[in-house]
Amino acid sequence: MSMNPEHDDVSAARGGDAEAFARLVLVHGPVAARYAQLWLRDREAARDAVQEAFLDAWLHLDQLRDPAAFPGWLRRIVLKHCDRRTRAGPRTEPLTSRPDEPASDEECLVPAGLHAALETLPAHERVVVALHYFGEIPQREVAAFLELPLGTVKKRLERARRRLGQALEAAPPPRIDVAHLADRIRLFLALRSSDLDLVDVLLDRDPRA
Repeated sequence: MSMNPEHDDVSAARGGDAEAFARLVLVHGPVAARYAQLWLRDREAARDAVQEAFLDAWLHLDQLRDPAAFPGWLRRIVLKHCDRRTRAGPRTEPLTSRPDEPASDEECLVPAGLHAALETLPAHERVVVALHYFGEIPQREVAAFLELPLGTVKKRLERARRRLGQALEAAPPPRIDVAHLADRIRLFLALRSSDLDLVDVLLDRDPRA
């Protein structure tokens, strides 16, 4: 067993441990959901894309060799599912010219009063601001998810703070029901393994699952 419980959960999930994978959903669900919201600008579409991404990750965990690489690997899967959704129907404007730098959200992540100010930021600063300040994602997790050095994330946040002044501190972030997301993943895995007892438990606990 390693000194990092999250890495242990990745290894256990790779061996078929559904509860270990559900713990990964609880840990990484918030940043994945915020990132999807940045891309899709729609809460329900983002929720569905993230759920699909986690299920995709579960099915392909054997392709992940290094447990420490899970956050960045998950980001690429989330991006794939978001991109598939954007290509499925017409959009009135492009998200961004860079596929790894989502545009700022207009509906459910960035408060309306800050949207115009955020649009003045470069895309690479906008995404770290949205994840850290409005998503309440710790800087270290943002760095791991975006596969950036922690120092780079800190520098981008510092530059953005100088541009936006005190406005960042005033806006409360929305909440994400990541526990519900984890239960939906548990339910899917229980159905795949024909664990009907667990299906009953999950549906009794949360009929929405």
